Amino acid sequence: MSGWGDFVNVGDDNFPKGYDFTTGGVTVGIDYRFTNHLTLGFFGSYAHTWTDLQPGSIDVDTGRAGLYGTYFDRGFYLNGMVYGGYNADDTSRQALGFANGNSDGAEFSSFIGAGYDFHLGNFESGPVASLQYTYASLNGFTEQGSLLPLQVHSDSEDSLRTDLGLRASYTWRFGRVLLIPSVTAAWEHEYKYSALPITVSAPVFGGETETSFGPSEGHDSAIINAGVGVQWTPRIATYVSYQGQLGRNRYNSNAVSGGVSFSF
Repeated sequence: MSGWGDFVNVGDDNFPKGYDFTTGGVTVGIDYRFTNHLTLGFFGSYAHTWTDLQPGSIDVDTGRAGLYGTYFDRGFYLNGMVYGGYNADDTSRQALGFANGNSDGAEFSSFIGAGYDFHLGNFESGPVASLQYTYASLNGFTEQGSLLPLQVHSDSEDSLRTDLGLRASYTWRFGRVLLIPSVTAAWEHEYKYSALPITVSAPVFGGETETSFGPSEGHDSAIINAGVGVQWTPRIATYVSYQGQLGRNRYNSNAVSGGVSFSF
């Protein structure tokens, strides 16, 4: 079981104004070790996102569920995950009164990652690489409560990203307790997503359609993961970690997470 918080800033891009959003959530999973080399599991999660549009806001409730697995043999490991999700959106903005809207949408994502750890005593280090594809859709809706309501059209976006980097960890033993700090540094490249589009029409002006874009975000960034895991007993472990996505043009993310696991 784990919980997390993610704090994101999207910077201004001349006319398209930037915005901030914060996401908090919890994940619960269960897995089974089928062999000495293979573990498979199932997870479910809930998250809430608060977005400040300056002015205006968007609140999103998200539920996800999926499958994950790990194959490991000596220093090599291969991780995979596939999941689907549902998003419920509430929007608000000021335009001759407060224009409010409600919508929903779906998402799908798949992930595969691999690495190899070289061992030198209690020290481990090695290369890591991953590939992730995500698709998200938004159903159309019409605002209420304003003299100038907009009709927001259905839309969809997808993302394809790769990570390539290095991971290192060290294991300290204090009696029966293991303390394991780790750090990962990677270069991430986004191949598809850049600027969030939105297509709207104004019924009071005859329904003419216009598409605008949010701030244009860069395609390259540095990913920094740093954390500490503690194996309290052979059956109980905890961890805390930080993940930063830094250096991407007009986009910065700082996330923290923590969790506990029980083995049976």
